Amino acid sequence: MQNLNPQIAFKINELSDYGYNNSFQFENGELILRKEEEDRKIEKHYVAEQVSVEAEYLYEDKGSALITFMTNDGELGYAIDTMDATGQFPLINYFEAIED
Repeated sequence: MQNLNPQIAFKINELSDYGYNNSFQFENGELILRKEEEDRKIEKHYVAEQVSVEAEYLYEDKGSALITFMTNDGELGYAIDTMDATGQFPLINYFEAIED
């Protein structure tokens, strides 16, 4: 695991026991899952309507959050959101805006 906040790293390890093993990246308004299966690389792109937010774990004092997802094709995973200069979490705000 890369150089992560210890709270985030602990939570990722805990979540992996429940099948949340995939690390999603948030880029250009999409969640992107990149993984390897059977010696081949797979890249899947998801828009908000294809993803259900399962939970949010905020560590505002450390400026980060961990969000868990389930996609419409059954992928379980997480994304790490980092507080921006205005004190907001871009990924969390993105999903909250969609829900409104």
